[in-house]
Amino acid sequence: MQISRVFILHLFLMLSGFVSTGQSPMGYYFLESLPQTLTLNPAFQPETDIYVSLPSAGISLQLNPSFNDLFQPKNETRITPLSNSFDYQRLYSSIGREGNLNMEAHIDILGAGIRTKNHYFNVSLSVRNISHASIPSDLFKITEKGFPDNTYFDFSTAHIKQLIYKEIAISYSRKWTENLSFGFKIKPIFGMAGGITHINSLNLITSRTEWYGQIDGRANFSGPVTIEASELEEIPQSFNVNNNSIENFSQYLTSWKNGGMAIDVGTIIRHYNWTFYGSLIDIGLLRFTNDLNQMSFNGSYSFTGISMSGFDENELNENIDEIADTLNNLITYNVDRQKFNMWLTPKLYLGASYIVNPLLSVGFLTRTVFQKHQINQELHISANIRPAQFLELNLNYNLRPGGSHGPGASLVIGTSPLQFYLGAEYLPLRYAMVSFDDSKSFPVVNKKQDFSFKAGINLIFNKPKKRTGSIDCPEAYGLYY
Repeated sequence: MQISRVFILHLFLMLSGFVSTGQSPMGYYFLESLPQTLTLNPAFQPETDIYVSLPSAGISLQLNPSFNDLFQPKNETRITPLSNSFDYQRLYSSIGREGNLNMEAHIDILGAGIRTKNHYFNVSLSVRNISHASIPSDLFKITEKGFPDNTYFDFSTAHIKQLIYKEIAISYSRKWTENLSFGFKIKPIFGMAGGITHINSLNLITSRTEWYGQIDGRANFSGPVTIEASELEEIPQSFNVNNNSIENFSQYLTSWKNGGMAIDVGTIIRHYNWTFYGSLIDIGLLRFTNDLNQMSFNGSYSFTGISMSGFDENELNENIDEIADTLNNLITYNVDRQKFNMWLTPKLYLGASYIVNPLLSVGFLTRTVFQKHQINQELHISANIRPAQFLELNLNYNLRPGGSHGPGASLVIGTSPLQFYLGAEYLPLRYAMVSFDDSKSFPVVNKKQDFSFKAGINLIFNKPKKRTGSIDCPEAYGLYY
C-alpha cells in the first residue's frame, strides 16, 4: 500500500472514528428552570418538587487542527500535507506539540428527582462515550522534511482513548442556609467497550550512518475483537471479530460487567445579588475484566536508515517495507489478556452570576477538561433572560484558547406537564463542499473546531416553586407592576 494512502486512511479513521471526548452546553449551568443543570453541578436544586426526564441525547466536539488547517483549500480543490505547496506553519500554529481530536456523546435514558424540604434526591441512567486521539506534531515533520540527518523525532505523545459505558447516577443536595448549597453524586459505572494506549517512549534519531530509537508501550482494549499473535513474533496481523458478540450486541447493552465508580461534587454560594458556583465532575475509573486484549511492544533499535532530505513519496515507498521488516526483527511484541483500568475525563467548572433585575442575570463560567497530555480550557459569558415562568433563554458567547469561538443559545419552554429544552454552542455550524483532486465534492464542517448540543423533554408534575434568588423588591430597581 502506498504511503500516501496509508497516511490519508489513518487521518480519515481518526477524524471519523474518534470524532464522529457529551458535555452539556455551558449555558445550561445558569438555567434555573432546567433540572439537567444537575449534570453540571450536583448542588443545584431544580425549581420543581418532582420531575421525570425522558430519553435525550447530547454531543460535544473539539478539534485541533480544524479541517481547513489539515486539508488546506487551494483554488477549487484541497491539498494534504503530502503536497509541496502545503503551508506547514499554519498547521503547526494550530496543533502545537500535538493535534487533538476529542468527542463526548451521551444518551440519557431516564431520570427522576424529588424534593423533601431542603433536600433534593435524583437518580438517572445513561450511556456515555468518550473518544480522544492525540497526533504528535513530529509525525508531520516526515511529510514536510523527510528524514534529514541529525534530527530527533518524538512520537511519545501519540494517544488513543475510547470508552463506552453505562452510568447510574444517584445525587443528593442540601440547602444548608438560604445562601449555601452543597451536593454530591455517586455514579456506579459499567464498561461496555474500551481501548487505551500507554506509550512511555517512542522516538527516532537519524544520523549519516545509522538510525537510533526506542519504543516502550502497550495498547489495551475490551470488545468483540480478539488479537492473535503471529507465529513469527511479528506485529500481530490477526484481528478476529467475535461474531457471536456482534449478533448478541444487546448483551453489551445489558451487561453489568467491567464495573467502576465515579463521583461529582459541587457547591453554590449566594451573596446579595451575586451567586458563585463550583463543581468537579467525572472523577473516577472503571476496570475491564472481560473480552480482554493487550498488545505490548518494547525494544531499542539501531539500523542503517535511508538518506532522505526533503519528502519524496516515491523514495519512501521504496524503503518502507525494508524499514518495517527491520523493526519487526528488533522490537519485541507480546499479546495477552491482562485486565486494565480506564479513567474518566474530569472537568472543573468555576463561575459566577449577577442578578441585574427580576428578568435578567449575567454570568461568567470556565470549564477545565483534564486529559493525558494537556488541559483544555473554555471561557463562557452569558445573559439569562426569564420573561415568564414558562420561558427561559440563555444567550452566550464561548471561547476555547487554541480552538474556536462563537455564540450560543439555550432555551427552556413549558412547565407542567411538559418541559422542552434545547441548547447549542459555538454557532453557526457552517458546512462547505470540498473535493480532493478530481473527486466528487462532499459536505464538511471546514472551519469550526468546537461544537456542543443537547436537547430533550422533561415531565413536570407540580407547579414550580418561587425561583431561588428572585428579587422581592423590584421597586428598588425601578420596576413597578
